[in-house]
Amino acid sequence: MENAQVRKIIEEKNEQIEEWRTNGIIDFAAVHFADDCIQFMPNQPAIVGVENFKTT
Repeated sequence: MENAQVRKIIEEKNEQIEEWRTNGIIDFAAVHFADDCIQFMPNQPAIVGVENFKTT
């Protein structure tokens, strides 16, 4: 798979996850992350762990 294809897939997933998060369907988004994930949101402290991600 080409880098551009991989980047497109990641960007599409990120958009979908952000839409779920914005609409309060956080559990749909959370299944895409490992239990020990680290999320970096712009201008916010890191979110460590999927359970903490679900509470944001």
